[in-house]
Amino acid sequence: FVLTVDAFSTANLSAANNDDFANARAITNRSGTQSDHLFDTSVESAESAGDALPIYNSLWWRFTAPETAIFSFDSLGSEVDTVLRAYKQPVSFDANGGVAVADATGQNLSSLPWLKTSDNLGDDPSSVVNLRLYAGETVWLSLASRYDGIGKVRFNWRHQAGSPDDLSNDDFIGAVDLNIT
Repeated sequence: FVLTVDAFSTANLSAANNDDFANARAITNRSGTQSDHLFDTSVESAESAGDALPIYNSLWWRFTAPETAIFSFDSLGSEVDTVLRAYKQPVSFDANGGVAVADATGQNLSSLPWLKTSDNLGDDPSSVVNLRLYAGETVWLSLASRYDGIGKVRFNWRHQAGSPDDLSNDDFIGAVDLNIT
């Protein structure tokens, strides 16, 4: 009979350096995973804009799309119940339908529109957000605990197979007319 106990200890932890929007950890690869912890982290006042979910102890990432595609961000493998929020500045389109991606430098959280929130994948306390992003477009992602948890978290991102047009009806510009008679 063997009993193994694996407990989260804060003894050798220091505060994460991506605890706030201004210090969001930059990621540029098409896919990857980063593990971290929510020990000694906080929440910024503007983080709850857009939804009513209370959150605690957040970490931040900033992703710039290397190409126009669908990207998936999730917290699968985290030890705590998570909430994942995405924020991005709107893109504009020229008269020919071309995309104009604005420079993302100098942004602050209160100036960025909240885009999406994910809390739980059915019975799994992990969160996932899928986004269609244009090449050069930047999105900021906040991964937070739902119930004041301070355990280990895993932040995963990946390029989704398929065409970026798979989500073509996911925004106002791409709305599809319903010709109902």
